[in-house]
Parts: sequence; C-alpha cells; structure tokens
Amino acid sequence: MTSDLGAPPRIDAPRPKVWPVFFATAAALLIATAISTALLTLYALLFVLPDLEPGRDLQDVLHAVARDDVVGLTTGVAGSATALSWLALRMTPFAERRGILRLDRPAAFDVLLTVLGMLALTAALSELIALLDLSDYGALEMLRAVLSRLSLAERASLLPVTAVAAAFAEELFFRGYALGKLERALGSGFAILLSAALFGAIHLDPLHSIAAAMMGLYLGYAAFATGSVWTTIAAHFVNNAIATLAPELAMETDPGRVAVIAAGLAGTGLAVWGLSSGRTRRRSSAAC
Repeated sequence: MTSDLGAPPRIDAPRPKVWPVFFATAAALLIATAISTALLTLYALLFVLPDLEPGRDLQDVLHAVARDDVVGLTTGVAGSATALSWLALRMTPFAERRGILRLDRPAAFDVLLTVLGMLALTAALSELIALLDLSDYGALEMLRAVLSRLSLAERASLLPVTAVAAAFAEELFFRGYALGKLERALGSGFAILLSAALFGAIHLDPLHSIAAAMMGLYLGYAAFATGSVWTTIAAHFVNNAIATLAPELAMETDPGRVAVIAAGLAGTGLAVWGLSSGRTRRRSSAAC
C-alpha cells in the first residue's frame, strides 16, 4: 500500500481527493464539542442537579461544571476520542480499513523502537520549551497544573481516557485514516507532513500545536516505516500515561537542558534510522 517516501503513489485508479481529510478533521472538532457538551450536561443532571438548591438555572450549573478542571478534561478528551475514532472508521470503506488504517500486527522490536524514540523526542521538546522560557504558557501548563493537584490514584483513574482512548483515537485518525488517504493522493512524504500539521492544528493551542505537530512528524514516519498504526498507538499511550501519572517530570529544572535536548534528538534520530533500516530489510526480503 505504501509508496517510497516522497514518491507519487503507484496506483492505477484516479488519485483520491484530499478535501475529505480536511472535512473530516473539521467535523471532528464540531462533533467532539457536541459530545463533550452532552457529557457535561449528563454529568450535571446525574451528579450536580439532584443536590442543587431550588432556583438555580441549569445553564449556570453547566458553566460551573465546565469550570471543574478534571470534569472538563475528562469530557473533552472523551468527546474528541469518540469523534476521531468514529470518523476514522466511518470515512474508510470496510474493505479498505486494514490497508488504509494500517491495522496489521507490528513486530515487537518496531513497537519498542517507536516507543523509545517517542520518549526521547518528548524529553527534547519539553526541555526546549523550558529553555525558551515558555513552560508557564498554554494548554500544556494548564494540563500539568490540573494533574499535579491530584493524587497518584486519581491520576491513574484518568488513564483510560487520557492515555488509552486518546492514543487509540488520535492515532487511528491521524496516522491511520488521514495518513493513509493523503498518502494515496500526494505520496508518503507530503502525507506525513500534512497529517502532522492537521494533528497539531486540532489541539487549538499555539504551543501545544507546534509540539504536537513535531510529534506527529515522528509518529507519521513510524507508521509509514512499520506499516502498522499499533506501533504509534503504543508510543502515544506510553507518552500520555507518563504525562498523566508524573506531570512533575516536565516541571523539574535541569541545568543541562541543551545536553538533554541534544540527547533526545539523537535518540529520536537513532529510532528513525532503526525503523528505516527495518523497513528496508522487510522490503528486500519480500522482493526475494
């Protein structure tokens, strides 16, 4: 299914159109907002309204619930995950899902290498943000602040949403549906770049979007090189799980930031090299 990186797709049929990918991304934002609002309303009706004093307006209740950081985080991620995973499946014909969504089982070493590369890149980006004195800005800082106020048990209770659901849905949509569709229309190189840009844009926060786009480039290449979205789901899950369980790691000061950035980028580069070498070996074996 995949073409050489940067080469035009080798298909006999007319190239698929690109606009459905942009449409699906925009639709995901709208559907996610609707689902999150519905979940907030349901939470208010079940757990807040019964204990509310008479005379309070439901709209005021919803505003108060939305200002609850943990509830807002949970419903927001749940709404986004539901929208992205449903659209990825809905927009991909059933007969083509295994190929476009890259649902083949990966090699264990590819999974390990992708995870290690992701952790190295995350460390480099976190230190770069701190070096630029941007740690106190944007959605990333607000998320860390919310998680830091929770106990370890409370953080662990969020993992099904922040790690499992988010990783599965975002990878299925961006490294599965978006990358697969764009690859057939534009070739692998442009598909990786564009899917990473869409992944960044959907986070709706300047700093978070840039960091997410950089991660999207790495994850896009990993999905391309391994031929499986499960490798990137695993990497995304581990990354989000660590961020949820230990948010203080990103807030600790380190006098050797430049060295950490260099080491992180080097580790990511080694992971990319390893994934590329593995893909070359598989292609050579298949050609024999």
